[in-house]
Amino acid sequence: MALQNQENEKNDSAILDAMMKVDQELEDQQASVNSNSDREAYSSSHDTGVSPSTEISNSRGTGAGQDDDSGTMSIAHTENKAVLLWKLVMILVLLTGAVGVAFTVFYYVSNDEEADFEAAFIANSRKVFEAIGDSLDVKLAAVDIFVTSIVSYAKDTNKTWPFVTLPHFAEKASKVRGLSHAMAITQMQVVWNDDDRRMWEDSYVQENEWWVQEGIDIQRSDPAFDGDISCPDYVPHGDTSIWYGDDVPFNDAPYIPTWQSYPVLSFGDNPPYNTNMIMSPKRGSAIKAAMELHEVTISRVLNKVDPDEPTSPFYVRAVNEWNARHVGTDGEAEEPLVQFLYPILVDNADTNQVKMNQLHPDNSTVVAIMATSFFWKAFLENTLPEGQRGINVVFENSCGQAFTYSLDGAETNYRGEGDRHNPRFDAMGETFSVSELVYSANGVATYTGLPLSNAYCPYSVSVYPSTTFESNYKSDNPIISL
Repeated sequence: MALQNQENEKNDSAILDAMMKVDQELEDQQASVNSNSDREAYSSSHDTGVSPSTEISNSRGTGAGQDDDSGTMSIAHTENKAVLLWKLVMILVLLTGAVGVAFTVFYYVSNDEEADFEAAFIANSRKVFEAIGDSLDVKLAAVDIFVTSIVSYAKDTNKTWPFVTLPHFAEKASKVRGLSHAMAITQMQVVWNDDDRRMWEDSYVQENEWWVQEGIDIQRSDPAFDGDISCPDYVPHGDTSIWYGDDVPFNDAPYIPTWQSYPVLSFGDNPPYNTNMIMSPKRGSAIKAAMELHEVTISRVLNKVDPDEPTSPFYVRAVNEWNARHVGTDGEAEEPLVQFLYPILVDNADTNQVKMNQLHPDNSTVVAIMATSFFWKAFLENTLPEGQRGINVVFENSCGQAFTYSLDGAETNYRGEGDRHNPRFDAMGETFSVSELVYSANGVATYTGLPLSNAYCPYSVSVYPSTTFESNYKSDNPIISL
């Protein structure tokens, strides 16, 4: 700004000096014309012996003096016009120079601000992608460790799947939940045939539902649980049938009943287990993909209405009510929620191998699935430093769902369904698949479990600036320079 003001002062001073110079030249020329006229009159009076006044009087009679005066005035008028034209030309030249300087300043200031804006966005977008990658890494690693402990317990105690119930499940799950910021953790058993189902329903469930009261006791004192802690003691329901709305008929294996979970919350008059999740309209296909691929799959957003599903509005309402029981009245229960579905594998050769990522799909069987529920918001917490506002993050999957968040410093605000970034910034956007971010966002990954599937309804993350972010780096200075 100081440079700009100095340039403007110089331009104003130059214009004033030029105008004064032109005025002085005009006065000098007028004086010269008057002096010449006086000398001619004086000379005429001496040559004829007639005084100037007499000559003027005589000229009125003859008209000769009038012609001389008219010629003199015509010359003066022509010279005045020439001076005025010269004056205008000088002013135009000076104004053109001033405008040229102003536009030059505008160009450089504007370019500098644009460069700062683009550099800042690139730096912040990298922070966002790295933060999401780190978050995925931590969350998946926590689940992988938990799953490995369950498989180890089953092997050490010679348990046969699906008849496995982990002691102190709630205590371990509460730690995983706190570390990963998951909303809920649920283990689903895979019941592959009707014979196992009969054993499951007739005796095993009744003999092992002790874990329910254990979970209630833990969540009552869990500082990370924001839901209702006034849950009464568990009273066995007596009905141990696998259900989904109603009892599920036989001859429809495999069945995927929920079993141990944390927090422990029941569905109305139904027990907090045995829901046949493979029948879920939004989770069933993701469960099947995890079982077929032997990879971690991510469900579609569970609490967003699908126009192609007639029961979708009812289902979404039920999910949001379920969410509210976990996050409390102050939580954002209606924000996008997904489940990460981690298949639990056992080696068909009956070795002591418990690391699922080292088992080949052809030589292993899925015996259970660990479902971990996350709000997508949990992957964006505390991403940007204070003062960095207006970064838009768009999550999108190949199943036709999209939703947008805005990052304002450490705060994450849900903007709504759909891609809501400003199209003016399309060219600046950056996009990565979620599976890419797990392994490449920061170049270092601690997660060594099963791969995150990119085959079932893969998600991508796009980052864009906004006008709010742009305003932090662009000002009115380039315009003021004009």
